Amino acid sequence: MCAKLKQGFIVDLGPLGTLYPAVSGKWEEDPKDLALADMTPRVNYKGSDDIMAAIKGATLSWATEKDEKEGVETPDDDNSQTGGNGGATGGELEG
Repeated sequence: MCAKLKQGFIVDLGPLGTLYPAVSGKWEEDPKDLALADMTPRVNYKGSDDIMAAIKGATLSWATEKDEKEGVETPDDDNSQTGGNGGATGGELEG
């Protein structure tokens, strides 16, 4: 995976999504004013459709400071998922 990213290839992570090599830097109107030293390499991640649907469908809640210190987890009804943000939960967010 690292070798492909170093070569500039997109890496398919299957059901997890995709990694894209990218570069960011200052914008110059004239390409002659650009320097390689001003560019910063990055990796962008795009979640698969399933991952993005799971994120959009997640229930958001506030974690209390006590929850975060204790690593409190609140399982779902089927007891197979523990939630995100370390599993810490609190009151529901209102939109």
